Amino acid sequence: MNDVVWRGASPVLTADLAGRTWRLTLDDPRPGLSWSDAGDQARILTLDHVAGSDRRDPSAFTRSSLVSWGRHGTRLEATFAPPAWPGLNVRAAWSPTADRAGFDLEVQVGMTSTAVLRQLEIAVRSVWWQETDSPPDTWAYHVEPRDARSAALSYDGREPAELLQSLTTRPVPSASPHPFAPRLFPVASPPPGSVYAEMVQPDDCARRIIGEPRDAGAQGSSWTGYGLFGHDLEKGVILRGRIRGCWIESSRPDQEAARRYESFLNEPPPLGP
Repeated sequence: MNDVVWRGASPVLTADLAGRTWRLTLDDPRPGLSWSDAGDQARILTLDHVAGSDRRDPSAFTRSSLVSWGRHGTRLEATFAPPAWPGLNVRAAWSPTADRAGFDLEVQVGMTSTAVLRQLEIAVRSVWWQETDSPPDTWAYHVEPRDARSAALSYDGREPAELLQSLTTRPVPSASPHPFAPRLFPVASPPPGSVYAEMVQPDDCARRIIGEPRDAGAQGSSWTGYGLFGHDLEKGVILRGRIRGCWIESSRPDQEAARRYESFLNEPPPLGP
């Protein structure tokens, strides 16, 4: 199988994978992988915002925050310094999986100042929708927390009131870290009969948020959010998190997704600084 090659000489790059040409605009306000055709559209593994206790910054990844970017083999890295978070550095790396069945997103954060960021989250989003020009306007949200402390993050002022009015927190798991079962979503061909699955390392994710459209006519849509980390960040501390999105062609996609998730959990983190 041919290697995935990032094409482009500017912050707008493309890569071919799973029968699609994916676009990644690094200086977009929400940088991530996007794809569309006449019937389906997707934005996956997208950096959405930075949040902390009583803080939410949807402008953290604007063009002015992009410090640098580069290609390292099949790995595409970008570093951001959100202006409203002095000293915070966010490095995101998108790369194809080893079997070329999907993409990995690795997010790393560190501090260069002496300030302490309380319960920091880097929010990542993935959305699939069908037929319409934009995703559905109204969703019902279900939070899957890592533990009791993470469950409380939804109510510490980082989430807007309109989201809280549609949000339900599921029971706190009895053990931590709590594995988040892979999130599966059927997608249109190519390839035919495929299922898109996302999975996250349980230690890396404080909250996974599942969005379900309220409009019965938008049931082909899917919204998934991740609050990575949820820990205090201070100088000298480095946090890394990984999310994988992949395509599954199987008569038993649940079983195949579980197998791939187990393999994902056992993979060592990528080498590098």
